[in-house]
Amino acid sequence: MEMRVSTDGGDTWNHAHFPVEIKVKRDLALAELETTELGYQILDASEGSVFINVDNDNADGKGLHTGNLYTSDSSGTSYSLSLTDNLYLQSLRNDFHKVASIVGTYITNQLVIEEGTYMQEFRTVITFNKGGEWRPIIAPTVDSDGADVGCDECYLQLHNYVSQATMGLQPIFSLENAAGLVIAHGTIGRYLSTNAQTSLFLSRDGGFTWTMILDGAYTFAVADHGGLLVAIPVGKKQNSILFSWDMGRSWESFQFTDVPITIVRVLAKPGFQTRVFNIWGNDAGGHWTITTLDFTEYLGRPCLDADYTSWSPSDGRISNQRCVLGHKRVYKRRKNTAKCFNDVDYELETSNTSCPCTKEDFECDYGYFRPNIDQHCVEYASFNMSTVAPCSNGEEEYVQSSGYRRVPGDSCSGGVENQYISSMLVSCESDKSTPLAAIVVPVVLAILAVALVAVVAYVYNRKKNYWRARYLALAQQDHDDDIQHTGLDSESDEDSEDDELEVADLADPSKDMH
Repeated sequence: MEMRVSTDGGDTWNHAHFPVEIKVKRDLALAELETTELGYQILDASEGSVFINVDNDNADGKGLHTGNLYTSDSSGTSYSLSLTDNLYLQSLRNDFHKVASIVGTYITNQLVIEEGTYMQEFRTVITFNKGGEWRPIIAPTVDSDGADVGCDECYLQLHNYVSQATMGLQPIFSLENAAGLVIAHGTIGRYLSTNAQTSLFLSRDGGFTWTMILDGAYTFAVADHGGLLVAIPVGKKQNSILFSWDMGRSWESFQFTDVPITIVRVLAKPGFQTRVFNIWGNDAGGHWTITTLDFTEYLGRPCLDADYTSWSPSDGRISNQRCVLGHKRVYKRRKNTAKCFNDVDYELETSNTSCPCTKEDFECDYGYFRPNIDQHCVEYASFNMSTVAPCSNGEEEYVQSSGYRRVPGDSCSGGVENQYISSMLVSCESDKSTPLAAIVVPVVLAILAVALVAVVAYVYNRKKNYWRARYLALAQQDHDDDIQHTGLDSESDEDSEDDELEVADLADPSKDMH
């Protein structure tokens, strides 16, 4: 099996290049009458690049599998290793989750081997730069009652689709029109546990920090652009629900029927923009019941300008700037203390400006990988650039990567940019490397020495190959895409305190992750 990519509606197809040979396994257990090939699973292609899970033939005999995550360049043809041992089911249900409201943010579960015991465990990791770097999730220090958790070396482990299939838990939830909101079941510990007490957690900053909002497992739903939450305990009949209008900081109970019923599902009205929920269940006689709840009257009034605050997500970069993928995006959100409801079509994003480049804006280039998450990108020992045929069309030279490329869709400028995307010109005939900066020197000397004009002309008129254009264009791609300068950068004191970045705490969790 091989993978091909088309960027012109199917008129032409190009080979997808992986830095190592991808071996596809044939699994006869998935179908009685036909053979199913497991190879490539496309997880996301919504942000100008592709996330692919590649099966690495690692199964535990219980339907659990792991694969390696690869991310593409902007063309979708050149792939680099992002994360090893990503968890998924034999049915191809993957624990990979895209945070819908924040660009570049993804959550998944990874297989790890316990040092010393060689036991297989799973842990939750998150990326804020499209898989360029992954890290564990910092756990909250207190539980839903405010008591100290008492687990110094623990992280937040989240249940997703695998746990939905094995434990019946609702998977990770995020919403495009609820900026920064993520809700998930999970546990606090070194690894993801199916035996420990499950709790419900909420993040209001795109997964950067989390709060335990309820103890136990719940069926939950969200409405009013994320401003209204409802939750019902699972496992027993109910005649009331819990609801919160302040992002889970406080909960109230509402009885919606006299006789308890078995709750099957709670759904918000399509679009998640109104204040209406539908509760689906079965009564004692096994008949379907549907109860509709409208919280408009309870919330009382539409929100005014004074009820909103400005907020910007962050990837936790050392500079402490609130940037993600080279942008500072400012969103308008209702304050937690404002008891009101949003307009159905109110706008979330209010401004978008570029940030200086930091290491978070770059990922390993094709043929390179990070031995550990806190190390530099290094070249695969077996990598051969000739596998992508850089000199196959008569080019005289090509650009050899420095090991990094800008994350597709990243619009940073300046900063450490030149440290990460400097490259070398390589002659297709001699295979001798020349720094790109050396090409500029003859141009300057040509002003003083006419004899060098011919040399300069020769250098600048030789045919440039596709690979040089790809790297140079990548350095500046998407720089001005959709950037609006409105100057709305203020943030309320309330949200500034709630969302204070803990950059120092993010240094240690990044170690020893592949």
